[in-house]
Amino acid sequence: MWKIKPTSGKYNCFSGPIISYAEGFNIDYQVGLLTGWGFVCSDNSYVPTQNGILLGKILKQIHGIFLDKCEFSNKNELLQLLSNELPIAPVMISVDAIDCPWCLTHGKYSMLHYLLILGMKNEIIYCIDSYFPSDGVVKWDISKKSWAGECITFKTEKVAPEKKDYIFQLNNVIEHVRRSDMINELIKYRDTLVRKDSFSEEISLYHNDYYAMPILIAFQHLYMHRYNNASAIKYIGEKLHKEELFSPAVDAFIKTGNCYEKMKSSLIKQIITNKLLPTKIQENMNAIIESETTALEILEKIVNSIK
Repeated sequence: MWKIKPTSGKYNCFSGPIISYAEGFNIDYQVGLLTGWGFVCSDNSYVPTQNGILLGKILKQIHGIFLDKCEFSNKNELLQLLSNELPIAPVMISVDAIDCPWCLTHGKYSMLHYLLILGMKNEIIYCIDSYFPSDGVVKWDISKKSWAGECITFKTEKVAPEKKDYIFQLNNVIEHVRRSDMINELIKYRDTLVRKDSFSEEISLYHNDYYAMPILIAFQHLYMHRYNNASAIKYIGEKLHKEELFSPAVDAFIKTGNCYEKMKSSLIKQIITNKLLPTKIQENMNAIIESETTALEILEKIVNSIK
């Protein structure tokens, strides 16, 4: 069985297992944390979504971590995949968190979730979960479940990125944010949420399990992503020996993360009381919009100043 511990950082359930893998093999991954920068306001939902660029592409180009995806449609296919791949490297799979006994969603809510599988014996799998608050390995009997999902395998190669490669990735993510019109998406979302009447439906659906509400999960991810963006920018500054130059951008992204965290805390209070405060929502969203705009402008200015 592979000896890897779950990561302790602020990561979502998809990036967490990948980072656990990288940390377990002492491979850098930090530039990949740029990928969470984005925001989309759906016309059909008040829950925002991410629209960051592909994580796998940056991990391959900068850090030499290759992700290969395949599907399994039943338990036997999963067991065969694990038998073939686990001797080579750990394997990441998607599951439904409703089936995970250690998750708060167990037996309650369906939710896409990812785990890193470290070993298997018969139909017992040994895995780590970045959301599970332990350094230990989870032992899981999958014999009585019907399985289908996504499998991600890992391969690594030695790479030696140059200055131009780091600058290219920064320019790429800035262009993506500009093309996706992120700031206007935030404005549209602010106006959508201000018009919402109440959280009665959500409270009824989730039986006061606020952690499982999609809107709170979304803001938790946004908060985590901005801290990760800051980590990626700090890492690039160090690699380019320009820590002081990049420091204002790092601070700007941390401030943006704080704004999302404040918005999430405010929403929790409003959900608990089922009393929306449009003025408070507008105030918090305006702070997010201002902070995101400033972070984008600062990073763009820094990158344009590097020859």
